[in-house]
Amino acid sequence: TSLDEVLTLRAKLKRAALILGDTAKGIRQAAYETFNGKATDIIYLGNVDELNFVEESDGNLVLGAGLRIEDVCNAVRKRADKLAYAE
Repeated sequence: TSLDEVLTLRAKLKRAALILGDTAKGIRQAAYETFNGKATDIIYLGNVDELNFVEESDGNLVLGAGLRIEDVCNAVRKRADKLAYAE
């Protein structure tokens, strides 16, 4: 799924809940609670390619907002020897 596809769908479904993460609780339940039961449509963002990436840029680790926590942990572990620690 592309970000353009999501934006097109969102334009058609203005009251749709945009959901990313917290899926352990259940997508439908999370949307219901967040929108006080008024969201009738859900757009899940977990499969949006532009939100799921790991890049290195100018010495920085750049992580997409759609990454699962497991993917973030793996990216950090893979580069642990390159990461600076704040003191």
